[in-house]
Amino acid sequence: MSYTIKSLTSRFFFDLLTPSTFRVLLAAFVVLYHTLGFITIGHYAVYVFFVLSGYWIARMYTEKYTEYKNSYLVYLLSRLGRLMPMYWLIFVFSLIVFFLIPSFAQKTDGREHIQWIWAANFIVLGVANSPFQLIGTSWSLDIEIQFYILAPLLVLLFRRGWAIPLFIVSSMLAISLIAFHHFAYNILFYLPFFAIGGLIYHFNYQATKRIAVLCLLAAGALLFFNYAIPHLRNNYLLNKTSILLGFDYIELLNVVLLLLTIPYVSINVRLATKKELKGKEQLLSSISYILYLVHWPLLQIYAWFAGDQINVKKMLLLCAYYVFCVVLSYVLAKYVDTYFEKQRRSWLDRQAKLRQPAWANQPV
Repeated sequence: MSYTIKSLTSRFFFDLLTPSTFRVLLAAFVVLYHTLGFITIGHYAVYVFFVLSGYWIARMYTEKYTEYKNSYLVYLLSRLGRLMPMYWLIFVFSLIVFFLIPSFAQKTDGREHIQWIWAANFIVLGVANSPFQLIGTSWSLDIEIQFYILAPLLVLLFRRGWAIPLFIVSSMLAISLIAFHHFAYNILFYLPFFAIGGLIYHFNYQATKRIAVLCLLAAGALLFFNYAIPHLRNNYLLNKTSILLGFDYIELLNVVLLLLTIPYVSINVRLATKKELKGKEQLLSSISYILYLVHWPLLQIYAWFAGDQINVKKMLLLCAYYVFCVVLSYVLAKYVDTYFEKQRRSWLDRQAKLRQPAWANQPV
């Protein structure tokens, strides 16, 4: 029996849960966080996304974008080309919903927010600190783009031996901000998460499967006790103003859960994808991104239909909402984002390359 459980666990985490499937699960967790009041650790999934981004950007910039003559410009335009077309499409959809459903406009007609909608919300940079976010998850996209701008410099510093000092300094800064309850929505606050991903790549760190599973079990146990023990559940986990040792308890829990997930992340990012499944992986990756964004305007439509009452009709509408989120994300990923991605790759192929990658002669 134990052997069977062990085999199933290993197969799920290290065979079936590919990098893109993992991202879809994280995006789905964010959707649940926004729809189920008893889930209060939605930022955990966002922080895992930041770690994954730190790894993949460090890897792609080092192994791919440094091959180009105008490496920084090509890299930045390429990454923006990957994110922004679908964001703008969902932005337009959200804007339509905004004006049709009053509750989406924070119970106003939205006119007082129009300058922010067309400025920070459209450009994305700065939307995390704007008084109104048309797409509720766009704040993390703002942080992501800020990281994209700084990432090449961080990669250079890592290669010059500043990896550990940079991580320590950024962590101390973030901890100081948390301790003083100053949640600055900029890259300085979230840099340690991206740096962890960069460190995984830089030091080629990969935990053993045993360590990864044990850490995931520890994370599960920690979460279980938070829900099972009434004092923890009522006074801390479900209390969004709870403080422990001077720190926001829920944010502290998010970070601890993230740290316990890092060993698994170090394995997941290196799981090989069979050649015949690469197209499926790209589609799943696109679905995760679209689901992360499009579920927000759809949530406003659901809330408008469901109202405040808790009944069977509302539960059925919620199930329909989940299904529609997945279906719409799939359709947009397969028939729209595929086109955008094809254009981006075509543009990238036309960019001039160096004869030898810039990183080839640099000391590690």
